[in-house]
Amino acid sequence: MPNGQLPVLEVDGKKLSQSEAIYRYLGREYNLYGKNNWEASIIDSIMGQYKDFFDEVKDFILTAAGYAEKGDLNMLRDDLFVPAAKKFFPVLQKYIKDTGNGYLTENGPTWIDFFFAEEFDGLNHLSPGFYDTYPEFKQLNAQVHALPQLQAYLKSRPQSAL
Repeated sequence: MPNGQLPVLEVDGKKLSQSEAIYRYLGREYNLYGKNNWEASIIDSIMGQYKDFFDEVKDFILTAAGYAEKGDLNMLRDDLFVPAAKKFFPVLQKYIKDTGNGYLTENGPTWIDFFFAEEFDGLNHLSPGFYDTYPEFKQLNAQVHALPQLQAYLKSRPQSAL
């Protein structure tokens, strides 16, 4: 492992670590990183905003998923998750609305749509009713999961708390 931790992607005997580096590599490799540099930068901006969101809610997520005990789950939801969601998710909703195609970028789907389709499922699992509050995120998830290229994988993949 290049950095002594997971995840690691191995390609042609070479190893790449760090989730975001792997996402970006796969996005470029499979033409899922936007149609131009501007769109790629929008994708990077969205991911940067997500990292800010995660920094604010990680204690809730880790506790809700059973990976750590960071306090009372209901208090963590109310004090961390709800305010961060109210701040961050309208930004994502606006991207989806502005594109008019149900994805986060004009030329979607891109790797950021794949990332959020899974992230939204995890948040819906950890915070029941999430999709009721954010139906456009449920729609993005459904669009990504309906892509024919993913069907075999989705039927056979292992399930996890996140």
